[in-house]
Amino acid sequence: MRALKINTAQTSQVPNTCEVLLNIMLASIKQFLSMSVSKRRVDTL
Repeated sequence: MRALKINTAQTSQVPNTCEVLLNIMLASIKQFLSMSVSKRRVDTL
Protein backbone atom coordinates (compact mmCIF):
# COMPACT_ATOMS: atom_id res chain seq x y z
CA MET A 1 0.00 0.00 0.00
CA ARG A 2 2.83 2.39 0.81
CA ALA A 3 4.42 1.76 -2.58
CA LEU A 4 1.11 2.51 -4.31
CA LYS A 5 0.73 5.73 -2.35
CA ILE A 6 4.28 6.77 -3.22
CA ASN A 7 3.73 5.98 -6.90
CA THR A 8 0.48 7.96 -7.01
CA ALA A 9 2.21 10.85 -5.22
CA GLN A 10 5.06 10.84 -7.74
CA THR A 11 2.66 10.69 -10.70
CA SER A 12 0.55 13.61 -9.50
CA GLN A 13 -0.74 14.06 -13.05
CA VAL A 14 -3.06 11.05 -12.98
CA PRO A 15 -3.83 10.14 -9.35
CA ASN A 16 -7.59 10.47 -9.83
CA THR A 17 -7.69 7.94 -12.67
CA CYS A 18 -5.69 5.44 -10.62
CA GLU A 19 -8.04 5.85 -7.66
CA VAL A 20 -11.09 5.49 -9.91
CA LEU A 21 -9.69 2.33 -11.50
CA LEU A 22 -8.89 0.85 -8.08
CA ASN A 23 -12.39 1.69 -6.82
CA ILE A 24 -13.99 0.10 -9.90
CA MET A 25 -11.88 -3.03 -9.49
CA LEU A 26 -12.77 -3.31 -5.80
CA ALA A 27 -16.46 -2.80 -6.51
CA SER A 28 -16.47 -5.44 -9.28
CA ILE A 29 -14.62 -7.90 -7.03
CA LYS A 30 -17.11 -7.33 -4.21
CA GLN A 31 -20.04 -7.85 -6.58
CA PHE A 32 -18.47 -11.04 -7.98
CA LEU A 33 -17.83 -12.40 -4.48
CA SER A 34 -21.36 -11.60 -3.32
CA MET A 35 -22.84 -13.23 -6.43
CA SER A 36 -20.72 -16.37 -6.01
CA VAL A 37 -21.65 -16.60 -2.32
CA SER A 38 -25.35 -16.24 -3.11
CA LYS A 39 -25.09 -18.93 -5.81
CA ARG A 40 -23.34 -21.27 -3.37
CA ARG A 41 -26.03 -20.67 -0.76
CA VAL A 42 -28.76 -21.49 -3.29
CA ASP A 43 -26.91 -24.64 -4.35
CA THR A 44 -26.53 -25.81 -0.75
CA LEU A 45 -30.24 -25.19 -0.11
